[in-house]
Amino acid sequence: MPPEAKTVMMEAGVFKGADIIVRSHSAAMTSRSAAGFGTCCMNIDGVKYTFYGAPAHQLTSWNGRNALEAVIKLFNNIDSVRSNMRPEARIQGVITEGGAAPNVVPDKASADFYIRYPDGVYLEQVTQWVDDAARAAALATGTKVKIEHYGHDRDGISLATLEELAFAYLKQFGATGVEPEPGKPKGFEETGSVSSQIPGIGVSAKTSSFSNHTYGMEADALTDVGHQGFVIDAETIAGALYDFATHPEMRDAVKTEFTHIQALFGEYQDALQKAYPGGLGGSNPLGAASETLNPSSVKYLPNSLPVTLCMAPSQSGKAEPPNIAHQLLQEAHTHMKSEEYERSGSWGSLRTRPSDRGSGFGAPGSGNGAVHGR
Repeated sequence: MPPEAKTVMMEAGVFKGADIIVRSHSAAMTSRSAAGFGTCCMNIDGVKYTFYGAPAHQLTSWNGRNALEAVIKLFNNIDSVRSNMRPEARIQGVITEGGAAPNVVPDKASADFYIRYPDGVYLEQVTQWVDDAARAAALATGTKVKIEHYGHDRDGISLATLEELAFAYLKQFGATGVEPEPGKPKGFEETGSVSSQIPGIGVSAKTSSFSNHTYGMEADALTDVGHQGFVIDAETIAGALYDFATHPEMRDAVKTEFTHIQALFGEYQDALQKAYPGGLGGSNPLGAASETLNPSSVKYLPNSLPVTLCMAPSQSGKAEPPNIAHQLLQEAHTHMKSEEYERSGSWGSLRTRPSDRGSGFGAPGSGNGAVHGR
């Protein structure tokens, strides 16, 4: 991803005043996009995490701080929360630096990540989670971490007025491997920083029999299939630009379609903000904060393991148990009310008495029951 050339050029004003932008890309099939907004490879945040520790000889490693261990813990931290993320999320990373020699505690280590999600709103929340995982890894290993957000790919806009025109030229000039139906909507360039702001088209005639980013596609660029595809791309771009320049009604149609899809994309972004309230795709089921309870806040049920309650603050500011905890407590209260019991736990013997038991800890409409521990 780095450097994001198109984004840098856009921010520098290189495309200022442009009415249309065209480009081509190697492809295994001749295709075009449907009208709308989207991206080829999901929305992406490119992030580099660099951990700094302290060197030492491995025989006296306690004198150092291991930056490689921090990177490994970052990967483990991410894996531990994947099940709490929406299943479409993709977090892909590689270790780019991990130390200089086996007998030296690594004092610097780095990992490069692409964090992906189908939309940019939830992606920001996933990236925040990964950033927090890096901070936690640094804290756990006594190291420091530098977080670099170096690239952002977002949804772009594709227009039927341009896509269908270019597709007609591709077939006219003899492109092979033609996909008859349009693919999903996607910007004509992958960053979205340009294609969401300026109308354009990405021309893709078949130039290889191999998929993107493979050695086979690289080799095909120097063969007849590659040469033929690139020539057809150039001819198609020339024809589309000629029509755009010489037909004012076409320019008006492109502008109208682009403005309309831009407005729809804005409404989509607003709807996503409402769909993912509270951060990380939804409100925390434990509330904004939770209390760490001491052993006296633990209930023992007969013939069972201890049930620890994590109390979440309510709107009134008082700690109240979640609904599941209410049910557990009510069942325990029913049992305890009928007979006295005693169980020895790791904190000593916890005992309840019928005379001072109350209605159960935090049960609805009651005060705290008496639980005694030693």
